[in-house]
Amino acid sequence: MHASLPGGAFAPTDVDPRAADWSARWDRLWPDAEPSGPSLRTVHPDRWVRFHTLPGAARVAQTPADRARVARIVDELCDAARAASGDGPLLVVGEDWDAADGAGGWTRHLLPGARAWRVADGEDAPAYFWVDVDVDLEPVLAAVIDDRAAVLLTDAGMRWGVAPYDGGVDVFLPDAETRAALAERFSAWRSPRPDGL
Repeated sequence: MHASLPGGAFAPTDVDPRAADWSARWDRLWPDAEPSGPSLRTVHPDRWVRFHTLPGAARVAQTPADRARVARIVDELCDAARAASGDGPLLVVGEDWDAADGAGGWTRHLLPGARAWRVADGEDAPAYFWVDVDVDLEPVLAAVIDDRAAVLLTDAGMRWGVAPYDGGVDVFLPDAETRAALAERFSAWRSPRPDGL
């Protein structure tokens, strides 16, 4: 459960005993990347595809209908990724920050059962990754939509990842072939930009 440190930070002694297994699996399947959309997109671009959740690539869900649309698209993409290479219950990996960051500590409220997993060097400060299972995604997605939280949805096998953000969803799959099939299946939501963003 959550550590005694302020914000979303944790001490090495707070790391869950399963963290070594999680990291070994993660590092084998996603070498040189952290469990976050920006890191995965940079390190594994051949396994990444971006989808826009709002018309015209809008970044802000302004109405309840917009929020419902975003939630539906995230749900459909998770279901598709899980069907292609799923294994077990849905894991929510929350990226959090220490108390110096104004957004730090969001996992305490939205992922109260989260377990401390790993720490990565960030641009300005460390990023702390937490893992929770069987989470009510509605408030978590609301925080993501409002740019107050960062998550990667995956499963026990960690062979795929869905990283929603304000305005879209980055999806990461086991190989380029699976990625291409998903990109084609949901082509109406694809980014039209040549760089995929």
